[in-house]
Amino acid sequence: MQSLGNKYITIFLFVLVVILSSLMRFYNFNNLQYFSGDEEILHAILRRMVVEGKPALVIPNAQIGGSIGSLFHVLSVPIFYLTNSNPSLVQLFGSALGIVTTVAIYFVGRMILGHLMGFFAGILYGGSFLISLFDRRFWPLTPDPLLSILAIAALIQLTRKKYKYALMLAIPASFAWQADPTNAVILVAIFLSFIFLRLPILRREYIPALIYLTFAILPLLIFELRHPGTIFRPLILHLLSRSESSLSNVMNLLSIHPLAIVENTSRSIAIAASNSIDQYFCYCKFYPNPPFSPLPQVLTTAFILYALFWLIRANDQRQLRDSIKVLFIFLFAFLLGIILYSVTSGYLVYQHYFVTIFPTFILLAAFTLDRVLRTRAAIFSWVFLLGFIFVNLFSLFNSTFKYPVSQKMELIYRIIPYIENSSFSVYGYGGKRMTDGGWTTFFIRKDHHPSRSHLNGGWDWIYRTHSLYTTNPDQGEGKRIVIFHDTSEDPFSSTKFKDQIYGRERIGNIQATILNNTSLTFEQEILDELQKEYANNEF
Repeated sequence: MQSLGNKYITIFLFVLVVILSSLMRFYNFNNLQYFSGDEEILHAILRRMVVEGKPALVIPNAQIGGSIGSLFHVLSVPIFYLTNSNPSLVQLFGSALGIVTTVAIYFVGRMILGHLMGFFAGILYGGSFLISLFDRRFWPLTPDPLLSILAIAALIQLTRKKYKYALMLAIPASFAWQADPTNAVILVAIFLSFIFLRLPILRREYIPALIYLTFAILPLLIFELRHPGTIFRPLILHLLSRSESSLSNVMNLLSIHPLAIVENTSRSIAIAASNSIDQYFCYCKFYPNPPFSPLPQVLTTAFILYALFWLIRANDQRQLRDSIKVLFIFLFAFLLGIILYSVTSGYLVYQHYFVTIFPTFILLAAFTLDRVLRTRAAIFSWVFLLGFIFVNLFSLFNSTFKYPVSQKMELIYRIIPYIENSSFSVYGYGGKRMTDGGWTTFFIRKDHHPSRSHLNGGWDWIYRTHSLYTTNPDQGEGKRIVIFHDTSEDPFSSTKFKDQIYGRERIGNIQATILNNTSLTFEQEILDELQKEYANNEF
């Protein structure tokens, strides 16, 4: 009878995890959606595949300045087709994948130590507002947490001599060159695990994994043979050109990264409510400190150090020790990866790339909470968990994006009558969220294709190399100029643009100013100068 009661409690706790995870990822959905140039590239590639019927062996990657395999994009084609490329509906699949990841983390936690660790892990991942925000996006980084947790689970099973899980390990490993290079952390972790955990290198159970990896690398090899130097040469040149300029500050980068891991993972515990919560997606050097700082940072450090000290002192429970070793190997692999990236690029890793390591940190935190629960300090685990849930729900219920996707799409609908059948250009003015707001994609969805836009700037090499433009990128400005900016900004009052204003529309914090350019007198250089002045005054 007692076991039956325990079974129902376990089911109840699992359902609680799923409900919390669903609430964090679907509540206020229209006002908590993000869309930028990164998603724009994804939609441009998928549009080329679905609408133009041109499948691709490789796709562009701005991070390495070259190309990688297209498996993630191919898998995304049905989503693009079923949603009719609606950015808002596409992001539903990102949220759904986040719930799947939550469930996976729950079961991996349960596999490591038992039901309570699974519950703690599920609550921490599913209930984190920051993590749920990242899960609400849909771009090549979206599957990273799930891929990481699958790799962790597979490596743990390998330590338990269940070698058939090698195939499950190979699948997330392949996404390093089939989705996003951040997954190379998984490759590093696998390599280190085989060394430090003394896993056998040759087993017949590995054959399916080796076959899969062979097919996964074939598209890149075929493309390289057909177009010599297009895959590996840009990557090598990218690394060589960057490394020389960044060697001078390598020691500074080495000292910063351990702190960066603490800072970024601490925000998975708590972030403050905000009406501009999309600031956490920016390409920034610094992000807002978590509420009650430095408490979240201290707790983050304590969770990791407690697990590390336990691992050092534990002499028995070999199966459990091997599982925790896998987690620390992943943590070290990520630290090694971001240091390597910084040394070869000269830049720190942005916060959204930490989605790869969040599952590892969550599992270490859940392990610590479970172990503490078995001591006289058990009350700490429950107090922390209740405080965590309260803070994250408060942030969820009191936050919104400054420029939600739903408002962007509504504004495009209102602007189209001003354009009529005229050619037009599209630009953004203000912060990065405005200048890189995905405006071109929203117009193309309505079958209105800009003559020129922000794509002709920083994204130009990607769109030209992979034939993603839907119009001739070298044609001149359109007869209408659409400029998006914050409602608090009016960049046109003191310029010649004020005499060209044809109309204005606004919704929420976004305003669109439409200029009449039938005389073709619009000068983008003036707008560029205004943007530079804005950027100088922003910081």
